[in-house]
Amino acid sequence: MSTGVVVIGAGTMGSAIATRLLECRHTVSVFDLDTRKTAALVEKGAKVSPSASSATTASDVVILSLNHADIVRKAVFADAGVSETAKAEKLLIDMSSIDPAATAEMAEQLEKTTGMAWLDCPLSGGRPGALAGKPTVMAGGALTNFERARAVMKDLCANYTLMGGRAGSRIMQEFMVKFAVRDFTPTGRIDSMLKALDSVQEFALKTKTPLPLTSAVTDIHRISPSGLAVRLPCAMYRCILRRAKFWPRSVKMVPASRRS
Repeated sequence: MSTGVVVIGAGTMGSAIATRLLECRHTVSVFDLDTRKTAALVEKGAKVSPSASSATTASDVVILSLNHADIVRKAVFADAGVSETAKAEKLLIDMSSIDPAATAEMAEQLEKTTGMAWLDCPLSGGRPGALAGKPTVMAGGALTNFERARAVMKDLCANYTLMGGRAGSRIMQEFMVKFAVRDFTPTGRIDSMLKALDSVQEFALKTKTPLPLTSAVTDIHRISPSGLAVRLPCAMYRCILRRAKFWPRSVKMVPASRRS
C-alpha cells in the first residue's frame, strides 16, 4: 500500500530517499531551500512544497534528511517550519545523522507542543544503498511510532530495528543493577555469551567495522580460566574482581555440582 510522504532536504541522501519512495509508488512531496535540488525529483514524479510547514500539511509522514542539528531545528521550529502545521496524527521520521542529545531534545519539544511524534532513524548504507532500499536503520523512539513508520521504512531499508529508546534494553536493566550491588547469582553461561560475541565479531569483520571494546570483551570471555567455559558469567566476574582485589572474601560461589 502506498503512503503519502514528504521529504524535507533534497541533498545527496534526501534525493535518494525520495527517489526510492517514488519508485515504490509512494506519493512524494519534497521541500528544499535550494530549488535546483528538487527539479530532478519533479521530473521523477514528486511535487514541490514551498515551505516545511506546507510540506507537513500535505502528508501524515514527514521525513527529514538534513546535515546538521541546527538545520534540523530550523526546519522544524523556525517560521514556516514543520511545527506550524504539526498534529498528533502525523509522524516525523528523522533520517539525519545528528547529535543524539539534540535529537532527544527536539523530539520532546515537538511532541510536547504539537503532539506530533518523532522517530529517530539514522541510516547506514550511503546513497547507493538508499536508492536500492538496502540501508540498515537502527531506530530510536516508541514502539508504536516504530510500527507506524513501517509502511514507509519497509521500502527504504533492508534492516529496520528498534534500538530500545531510553535505555530500554532488558539485559541492561537486569545486569547493571546486579553489577551495582555485587549480585553474582546465576544469570547465564559464558559459552552462550561468547557465542553471541563471536557473532558480533563476525558481522563486524564482514562490514569492516572496528569494534575494539567488543574485541577486548570477547577476549576476556575466551581466556576465562579452564573449567569455567560452560559455567556462569558470574564465575568469570568473580575471578576478575578477585584479581583486582575488589571481591569480598565473605561472598561464596555455589559449586556447579550443587546447582539445580
